Amino acid sequence: MGAGGAEDLFANLFGGGGFFGGMGGGRSRGPRKTEDMGFNLQVSLEELYRGKSAKIAVQRKIICSACNGRGGKEGAVKTCPGCQGRRYKTILRQMGPLVQQMQQPCPDCDAEGEIIKPADRCTSCHGKKTVSEKKVHEIHVDAGMKHGAKIRLSGEADQAPGCQTGDIIVTITEREHAFFQRRDRDLHCKVAIDLITALNGGPVRIK
Repeated sequence: MGAGGAEDLFANLFGGGGFFGGMGGGRSRGPRKTEDMGFNLQVSLEELYRGKSAKIAVQRKIICSACNGRGGKEGAVKTCPGCQGRRYKTILRQMGPLVQQMQQPCPDCDAEGEIIKPADRCTSCHGKKTVSEKKVHEIHVDAGMKHGAKIRLSGEADQAPGCQTGDIIVTITEREHAFFQRRDRDLHCKVAIDLITALNGGPVRIK
């Protein structure tokens, strides 16, 4: 049986879901979401105690305004004939009595699902549909925040056509203090004292 015949056979048997299609239920087909972006913000113990505001600069991709995310002139973007816009090609390999189905990125369109002639590509994004942008965000660190706390900036990650924009997640990182160690709501420190104070007791001054 040829590769095309085997693929048609499995599509008829399993509803077009591949060799094991239809056995585990369909996945949700909502809009894809771009990946979240992580950022570490280092703050001192004093800044965690008092609170502070800080500015961070993030480089991200935004949809090209010159072509509205098309990548080229109106009507110049064509569905890739190699993968029919699926971005991946299905390969069937005969392994003894079994047929193994595999997917690989389409080499004809670099897994984009679309083809744009070089002459018709947008001069701003060069057919990539997105351009780079540097954006500055002001982060408010509340008094009493802990090491590892996270601040989420919704919808501020990379943009992509037809996708929901991911978030920037800022992780608060406490810089090591020269004297104090924070444990929950307490401060711990080590103080050197002389023998007389150790034996008789007495005041010890700490900064």
